[in-house]
Amino acid sequence: MELARFIIPLLMLLLICPEAIREDIKSGKISNRLCAAGALFGISAAVTTGGASKLVENLFGFLLGILILILPFSARMVGGGDVKFLGCIGSILGWKLLLPSFFAGAAIGGAIGIILILLNERSVEKIRCRVVLARAGVLRTQLDHRQNVISESSPSNMSFFIHDTRRSNPEFLPYSIPLSAGAILVSCIHLIKLLK
Repeated sequence: MELARFIIPLLMLLLICPEAIREDIKSGKISNRLCAAGALFGISAAVTTGGASKLVENLFGFLLGILILILPFSARMVGGGDVKFLGCIGSILGWKLLLPSFFAGAAIGGAIGIILILLNERSVEKIRCRVVLARAGVLRTQLDHRQNVISESSPSNMSFFIHDTRRSNPEFLPYSIPLSAGAILVSCIHLIKLLK
């Protein structure tokens, strides 16, 4: 039964994470349906494999996953789908594994982001200049993925619409990728430790 407590969550992550990544890349959103299904399956598996104590651990993981990203969400650093997806991961892994998986995902995301910036800049001078400007506060950060643009389709009625700049940004990385990678990595490490 102890082995099942780690194998079942890993299998669930291997089913849910690729779909979340696919949705995030395709539409820029992770569906409520996927997050809700993952959370329900995670909590159901917790009850089946660990009883009431595992249920509490996974429910707290769900809440903690949402709380971790609520401030970045309010600052428009991440989307609502990312918040719900981390809650879903928390409900599958429980709070004890959620924290290391989040930090692993953040490290993976940072490493991928640096590689994307280096590939995009292609020169040390551009990178140095960008760092200097960023420190001086001249460059806008990538925290706000959306900007207001004036539509001039109707001269008599100027309207505002939201233009998603993420697709045109070569440094954009859907956050579901590092979140998924961190969760799967930590699950695999714990499973390997258990098998030794």
